[in-house]
Amino acid sequence: MSESLTNLLQPGDPLFWAAWLSVLVSGILRGFTGFGSALFSVPILSLFLSPALAAPIVMGLQVLSGLESLRKDRPDIDMRSAVQLSLPGVVTSLAGIGLLVSLPERTLRLCMGLIVLGAVVVLASGWRFERRPGPLLTFGVGAVSGLLNGFSAMSGPPLVLYFLGGPFSPATARASMTSIFMVQGFVSLFGLLLVGALNWQALLVTVLLYPVLAFGTWLGTAAFYRASTKAYRQVAVGTLAILAAVLMLQAVRSLA
Repeated sequence: MSESLTNLLQPGDPLFWAAWLSVLVSGILRGFTGFGSALFSVPILSLFLSPALAAPIVMGLQVLSGLESLRKDRPDIDMRSAVQLSLPGVVTSLAGIGLLVSLPERTLRLCMGLIVLGAVVVLASGWRFERRPGPLLTFGVGAVSGLLNGFSAMSGPPLVLYFLGGPFSPATARASMTSIFMVQGFVSLFGLLLVGALNWQALLVTVLLYPVLAFGTWLGTAAFYRASTKAYRQVAVGTLAILAAVLMLQAVRSLA
């Protein structure tokens, strides 16, 4: 096991506490908003691990958490949108994996920050679709989301814009995004396996971290059922804004 991953499992190491706390908070965000798990944990883990190590851990967590909540979320999933968004992402996620294993770390972090920042600007503006997005736009959003998942495990921003900007209830948005993240995680992990970039030690770490994520998800879900639609949107936008700032700071520090 690499030194970084070994440190992640040692309670006396700062990486241990950073990883476990980031996964707990990301679980709370996932339970409340349906997204935010990767958006929060990838930047934190990338402070200590390379994106090529952090991404498989987060992808594995997305798969495990999606499988765990699928039965409960199923009635609220918009299956039409979920299928249309997932299919193009199967192809583009493989292209994203190519970027993950080839681009410099600072370039990846800068791209992530710009993407999240763009989503914040659009959501904060109050912009919304006048009607349900059509098939062409849905296909494009799914393709971009899959690409982002492949190279960063952070496929949330396009999906957040799609569901929070469309005529979807918070429950539908939350359940649909969670199911799509699960599918994308499966595809990306399989793609990493095909190109020989899947780190099996990282998957072991994923299994060990999952109970922390599950507990955080339970806390976030309990909060979701007590929150208003306005509060849901405010938390979603605020979460993205904080994460965009973290990612941009990471990129600037790596250039110094």
